[in-house]
Amino acid sequence: PDGASAYRSFAQWLRKLAVQRRWFAGVAPLASGTFAASKSDLKVLEYAMLGLPSLSSDEVPYRHLAAHGADIVSGSGDAWRAAVHDRSLHSEQWRAESAESLDYVRRERTVDNGGALERWLS
Repeated sequence: PDGASAYRSFAQWLRKLAVQRRWFAGVAPLASGTFAASKSDLKVLEYAMLGLPSLSSDEVPYRHLAAHGADIVSGSGDAWRAAVHDRSLHSEQWRAESAESLDYVRRERTVDNGGALERWLS
């Protein structure tokens, strides 16, 4: 957003838009290679914290998240198109299934400091 240079302001802006359901889902596509292998899983974690289901490439940074409810897509553009189409037809079910990712992030990937996370998101 205009005038927001701190990450906290950016995160609050993202959360506001997600709550307003201005976004349907997140996507985290990566092409195989050295660049992809050097990335982190932060993008998918942020989508989870926003309460958004997401589709992620079957690449090193995201692959382990499948065990925690992340939706991983293997293959070509055709596989991605099919995944987006399928999830859009069953969006409420997809959103419900993705709740496991949010639980994982809250349980294992954040520091609990007396409700600091919840205050940060509000």
